[in-house]
Amino acid sequence: MCVTIDVDEDGREKLGLAGTALGGILAFFGFILMILAGFIKINIDDKLVLMRGYDPDVLPSFLLTVGIIMFVTNLVMAKVCYDSGYPETRGRFQNLLILFLLYLFVIIWFIFAASMLCFSHSSEIKDSLKDGITKMMNVYHNEPKAKLLIDRLQLDYHCCGSEKHEEWYAIGWMNMKYININNPETKKKLVEGKVVTDSVPFSCCDYLSPRPCIHHDIKDDNLHKKNTDTLSKRGCSHILMNYFDNVVLLPSGYAILMAFFVQMIMMVLLRLMQTSIGNACEQEDPVGIGIAYIIPNCPCAMCSTGDPMKYVKHAKKKIKNKKKPKDESEDDNSPEESDDDARGGGGGGGGGGGGGGDSDGGDDNGGKKKNKKDKEKEKQDKKDKKKEKKEEKKAKKSKKKEEKKAKKEKKKAKKAEKKKAKSSKKKSPKAKKKPKAKKKSPKRKSKRRK
Repeated sequence: MCVTIDVDEDGREKLGLAGTALGGILAFFGFILMILAGFIKINIDDKLVLMRGYDPDVLPSFLLTVGIIMFVTNLVMAKVCYDSGYPETRGRFQNLLILFLLYLFVIIWFIFAASMLCFSHSSEIKDSLKDGITKMMNVYHNEPKAKLLIDRLQLDYHCCGSEKHEEWYAIGWMNMKYININNPETKKKLVEGKVVTDSVPFSCCDYLSPRPCIHHDIKDDNLHKKNTDTLSKRGCSHILMNYFDNVVLLPSGYAILMAFFVQMIMMVLLRLMQTSIGNACEQEDPVGIGIAYIIPNCPCAMCSTGDPMKYVKHAKKKIKNKKKPKDESEDDNSPEESDDDARGGGGGGGGGGGGGGDSDGGDDNGGKKKNKKDKEKEKQDKKDKKKEKKEEKKAKKSKKKEEKKAKKEKKKAKKAEKKKAKSSKKKSPKAKKKPKAKKKSPKRKSKRRK
């Protein structure tokens, strides 16, 4: 975080291309997030109806908004990074880079909140599923919609009850219109006007059982000898919760959390590019080397040096420098000087002795002034040396740049010469071979002479 990097024009170009690639990936992920929100809304909405005290639109709508924001934002950021990587197109967004960084800093926390929402919804959905399924089971006998939902749920997921199939034993799930209440055996099973027996609905039957399903009078061993399990034993809330966790919530949460970290990396790359461009422009060389950093003033000041006591020593020096002028003022009014004055007066009365005393006092004051001047000179010499070192570094960097430019120009010139040579060879026609003169035979000459 506190590290500074020297980035040249090639480095800025690479940073721009990396930011463009990350922006495209994140925009594609935002599009997938929108599709996921639609999938949750359309295909899982019928199961969310079973939840009690839970708004089924919270998760899909929040994921949809985050997906749209990610898609639009990262498409724009990909364009910004690409244009900022080249000096020809950099001026379009150069002054707006800091605003884009602030916008990204706000957006990443929306992405983080979306991932945390997916993780936290696991416990909320679990509790609401238990309450919702038990509520539907209690109205199974007189509400056709609830009966249809429960039967479809138990048949599709091979489950029975909310947590276990024995929950049906305490619920009067049979419709009283189709039961003979006057029968003495049924009267024994009436509880608050409902028939409560050790029976379950037909949808609890396990289709993998090798024998016919037994879902009435399950505990009666006289009717069902050698009774084996023909019912689904798992509760529907556990199966649905596993489905939500393993298919929807946890994969979505981890994917969005990964997108959060990728978005952070993109923001860091954009920050390095922005600081490098700004520092290069301050040095009046927009194409030159610029210092890139993330935090301008490093909070951990010891990161810049290996000596941990450097700043303690620096503070002590400041305290000493503050005390020095006070000490000098005290020395001016010290009793030693009064003694020297007294001696000088006595020497004046006695002759040449007084003159000697005055000269000693003058020598002491002159020595102090010389020490001050020497210290000031040392400080100035140190400052001059630092300036010279900085100038040497700048000169070396400029020489390296010039050498690189010269090499590039030489390469370009060589390529141009090669191209010219090839083009000249293609244009110049091949030299035609002159036909050889045919030698006349001597026989013909002799005939002509005759």
